[in-house]
Amino acid sequence: MLNAHECFFGNAPPDLPGSVLLVDDDPANLTALRAILGEPDYNLIEARSIEEALQQVQFEPIAVVLLDARMSGNSGLETARRIRDCARAWPTPIIFMSADEIDCSQIED
Repeated sequence: MLNAHECFFGNAPPDLPGSVLLVDDDPANLTALRAILGEPDYNLIEARSIEEALQQVQFEPIAVVLLDARMSGNSGLETARRIRDCARAWPTPIIFMSADEIDCSQIED
């Protein structure tokens, strides 16, 4: 069975220029992401709120952000906008994810 790294990159070693920022307000989802992405040894950083995510992108080199599209209190798009407002995070890819089923009409422009 392939792990997450092998599905995306084959057998090439990871060559990320920074950490992977996991942003989700549900600790169980963060635990699942750590289990999936734990090999090979990516530097995984967790943020459970928009404030924690913003703090991380200001002080850590982030290669990619995996962002819960439906965090309580903030939409994923609003969180992404605020991360993008941080000049250091501008070129960082943001991947939206959700443990819930999402109807596209629920996502704002």
